Amino acid sequence: MTRGVVRTRDGIRIHYRRLGRGPGLVLLHGYPQTGHMWRKVMPALAARFTVLAPDLRGYGDSDRPASGYDKRTMAADVADVIEALGLAPVVLVGHDRGARVAHRLALDHPGLLTRLVLLDIAPTYDVFERTDHVSARGRWPAARVRSLIGRMTRGVVRTRDGIRIHYRRLGRGPGLVLLHGYPQTGHMWRKVMPALAARFTVLAPDLRGYGDSDRPASGYDKRTMAADVADVIEALGLAPVVLVGHDRGARVAHRLALDHPGLLTRLVLLDIAPTYDVFERTDHVSARGRWHWFFHQVPDLPEALTAGREDVYLRYLYRAWAWNPAAIEEEAVQEYLRCFRQPGAMRAGFEDYRAAATLDLAHDAADRDRKIGVPTLVLWGGSGRAPQAADMLGVWRARCGGPLTGHAVPDCGHFIPEEQPEAVIEAVLAFAGGEGA
Repeated sequence: MTRGVVRTRDGIRIHYRRLGRGPGLVLLHGYPQTGHMWRKVMPALAARFTVLAPDLRGYGDSDRPASGYDKRTMAADVADVIEALGLAPVVLVGHDRGARVAHRLALDHPGLLTRLVLLDIAPTYDVFERTDHVSARGRWPAARVRSLIGRMTRGVVRTRDGIRIHYRRLGRGPGLVLLHGYPQTGHMWRKVMPALAARFTVLAPDLRGYGDSDRPASGYDKRTMAADVADVIEALGLAPVVLVGHDRGARVAHRLALDHPGLLTRLVLLDIAPTYDVFERTDHVSARGRWHWFFHQVPDLPEALTAGREDVYLRYLYRAWAWNPAAIEEEAVQEYLRCFRQPGAMRAGFEDYRAAATLDLAHDAADRDRKIGVPTLVLWGGSGRAPQAADMLGVWRARCGGPLTGHAVPDCGHFIPEEQPEAVIEAVLAFAGGEGA
């Protein structure tokens, strides 16, 4: 996937996503969305076409001028993009507002397209001409927005030791719990939750110290953090669940599988090797790749150096660890920054790493003979920085008493659910989808 910008004849910058090779196929998004809405269909279509998904004028990463939102002008923008990239003639697909732009483009620039696909609209003139009080209520924008937001609920569970754990919940069916990593929150699962929610009740909590959960002074060992998640699962009546963890959340998931085996049926671990093995096998090469593990352990200094500079530090990590940094869009970065700028939030993240080198290491050393008892799936990024073990399946096979499977995710760095959400969705549904049937 590549991204770029075309400047139109009237000077407006139109941002686009491009994938594949072959005849041109252009996808125009609707409201309230951007070209990102086509993420689930682009890979398959790219097998036969050069697929282009622009952000329309005023949307996404395109310019937002004060005027020019009539469909003739917006269609001219798209025509300029098609011509500038040499894609004409194209198959043109539009959804919602984008379909209205596509309709106008077909009238004003017929030579630029060979076929037209319109999704979920009637012609604008006919819609207005035939509107009565019943249809007007159905097209009231606020009602549409409320219906979209209403699918996702948020809540808080107070754990046994009084810590409030915030969560996002979506869907109906057997429980599936998603545990985020560092430096992120439950928001990192935004690209995979809707698809998984078609089969599961999907829960994405903010771990202790992260996001909108409480940030106590202690309790960042994975045994305590796993107990938090266990309390949430039990309080919401979701057990037993499919448990998915990424990064720090995968370490919490590993500990939960050992300490609370009755609460889960399957385990999915993203981009980690077991904590004990990571420390045991660290050499000068791997230490350079995991420098932050050791920096975060220094008392007080990381807090002092990042205070007021959270954006500098966190943006560096997102860019350094991702194969495709653009996959963590600015909206997501701002949400993460909102959380990590809260009092005590950076300290809590550092305490997570400090616990890994002390209490977690001691707990894992004591439990070397204990095995994960449920089927386990391990995925890791196949591009960019090296995996945490040379043989990822081999290192986990020693920790698993049940079936184990896994693979590297191509064209992906550390942030797998954001960089390659479709790969995560497909792998989880193939591995555990039968439980949500």
